[in-house]
Amino acid sequence: MNSFLPLLLCVCVCVCVSAQNTTTDLTKTLDTIRARRSVRAYDNTRTIDDATIHTILDCAMCSPTAMNSREYRFVVVRDANTRKKLADALPYCKYAADPTAVVIVVVANLTAEIAAGTWPQNCAGASLSLVLGATTQGVGATWTAVHPDEDRKKSVAAILGIPKGFEPFSAVVFGYPPVDDPLVIRPSRFEPSFVHTDHW
Repeated sequence: MNSFLPLLLCVCVCVCVSAQNTTTDLTKTLDTIRARRSVRAYDNTRTIDDATIHTILDCAMCSPTAMNSREYRFVVVRDANTRKKLADALPYCKYAADPTAVVIVVVANLTAEIAAGTWPQNCAGASLSLVLGATTQGVGATWTAVHPDEDRKKSVAAILGIPKGFEPFSAVVFGYPPVDDPLVIRPSRFEPSFVHTDHW
């Protein structure tokens, strides 16, 4: 029995070290949230690779949805001509045409909705998670509304070939910020007058 004690001790130490190495430092999430800002000008010497886009999408797909419906879908737009069309169709999205920009359009699969009327909230959560996911990668992002403007929705659906039963919700534009204007943690924006306790 005693001959097994060193081996058992070694296993216990390895397990403990492994557990420590997999512990998540959740405080870094606060840094990401405080560093997030809308970025509309990009470093045109840097492009966003597929692996980074995958990470950003992975973050979006972690977003909560009512009854776990997960009706969000995503159209990744790299093509310059298509991005130019989106920039022309969306009045506050001109920077989508910038040379190194990437656009991700968040689309709702209306047939996947379980709790009636919740798809906009679910897609909003996914849109924010796209932005925060980009921030973790040092990529700037700006969320532009498509829903609820009917003209915008029709234009985006036509440009991207979105079929019936699906509805575009937002267009998020990504790009690395200029070298002289990187993402940095900003001072607290907490405003006490915005908060009410127990009643209005």
